[in-house]
Amino acid sequence: KRPTTRLAVDASYKEAKRLFNYFGKPLFKALQTGCNELGEVRLSAHVVTDGHDQLKHPLNAMTETSRAYGHPEIELVCTDKPATDKVFFQREIPSVGAMQRKLDQLLPVEERPLPPCDVSETDYEVCASAQLINQKVRAMCSSVGSGVISVD
Repeated sequence: KRPTTRLAVDASYKEAKRLFNYFGKPLFKALQTGCNELGEVRLSAHVVTDGHDQLKHPLNAMTETSRAYGHPEIELVCTDKPATDKVFFQREIPSVGAMQRKLDQLLPVEERPLPPCDVSETDYEVCASAQLINQKVRAMCSSVGSGVISVD
């Protein structure tokens, strides 16, 4: 087995929804997958809820296997919900928490007030209709010619 120092974790709901039904009711909610930095699947588990507790055993089994093979520990975990997953992964994989503390020390955060917004109300116009938006975009296109316009 190859080592995993970076783990990308995601849930797929399509597979469980379409394949694993018993009398029309789904047996699982999702397939949780964890891939290493090479895109190889290192963790795969069918789960019945979105709760982190469903991922504890497979995650611990994966890290124990890595330890048994003498592989380096996982340093980084990526998910699509970092705000809700951060505490769980740092608790379950202590090396991830250690790496976060190391990174936090490298770049001290300075608290400073944001500068005031200095955009004058005469510098922009709110367009409330599709017709007005199209009119403004056409005017910008004709004045720019072959350039690029970015509209927000």
